[in-house]
Amino acid sequence: MDLADGWSKIAEGSARDVYASADYPDVLIKLVKPECIGVNGSRKTRHRLLFFRKYRRFGAYMTFRREFDEYLEQARKSAQWNAAELPIAKVFGLVHTSLGLGLVVEKICDRNGQMAPTLLSLARSGKVTQRHYDMLADFFEECRKRHIVLMDKTPGNFVVAPKADGGEHIVCIDGTGDKSLFKLYSASRYLNGLKLERYHRKVLWKMAKAMQSGSQPERLDPRPEAIKLAG
Repeated sequence: MDLADGWSKIAEGSARDVYASADYPDVLIKLVKPECIGVNGSRKTRHRLLFFRKYRRFGAYMTFRREFDEYLEQARKSAQWNAAELPIAKVFGLVHTSLGLGLVVEKICDRNGQMAPTLLSLARSGKVTQRHYDMLADFFEECRKRHIVLMDKTPGNFVVAPKADGGEHIVCIDGTGDKSLFKLYSASRYLNGLKLERYHRKVLWKMAKAMQSGSQPERLDPRPEAIKLAG
């Protein structure tokens, strides 16, 4: 696929870029930045003590593997849970592009067809309300129940998405999967619950920090004492 044919970069992180196209309004393509890819797709690392990473299987695309594995684990349980309401973005597969191997994922939009707002953008613009805190608490509780493993706690990875019943919920669009050495969080619901509790508090802290440079919401009540995810 030639990304010069209608695809444009809409977001970027430290290691990956995200592309979208009006011709494919329901999907996004995630690409590993060229400067992060070594010989034969290995992972480049600047730290000498982490030299072993470049010899790992899947190389620079290990994050693709983690996200795919986590979605597959959740999708296989769709008979028990409503797959349409999963709190993580769907993963559709891989595609070879003019800029390298890409991961095709679900594009989460609001009811007007625009990109769903992230918690980070809402915090920076002073639009966070108690409803968002409630939805975030529900999200982490849902992850605990479904045993969803996360590997990032950046507010920019969480969006407010519409639900089929007319409501809204939080969806994680990036940073799913288990990056622990022995897959401890995939193996243990208890340990994953403790990790989710830490991540919940961290997201709240980062949102509050983002608000310091912008307008404050009418009700600022992160309620950390109400977090009960490890039980």
